[in-house]
Amino acid sequence: MKLDYDCLRSLLLKLEDFENLDDDLHYQYMTLDAMAEALPKFPKNMIAYTTLKAKEGDLINASIMNADGGIYACTYSSLTYDGHQFLDNVRNNNIWNKTKSIAKELGCTSLRSLLSISEKIVLAVIQSQL
Repeated sequence: MKLDYDCLRSLLLKLEDFENLDDDLHYQYMTLDAMAEALPKFPKNMIAYTTLKAKEGDLINASIMNADGGIYACTYSSLTYDGHQFLDNVRNNNIWNKTKSIAKELGCTSLRSLLSISEKIVLAVIQSQL
């Protein structure tokens, strides 16, 4: 299955909005079903696959339970520090679109390539403001 980076960005944005600590400092969790409901643009299997890759890429904290050759359950808790860093770089739609455009043009669409491209675009934007 191909990793859809728009799905990844949407998942990170949704998880960032999720209140993972309540007022009593108890952790709250979001299920895969709740995530799929929150991201109706993407099929549940794409969200599940994106979740696996985001966890492998150390962008999110999630628990993924497998059974009978598939995903039995998935719970999300939060973004990791790296997840926050990546999301902060691609939050702006113009920067995100430019990141995807450059990645596609170069044929470099790995997660690490997107991270690197987005960082360089953000640095260029900062330098243009100085």
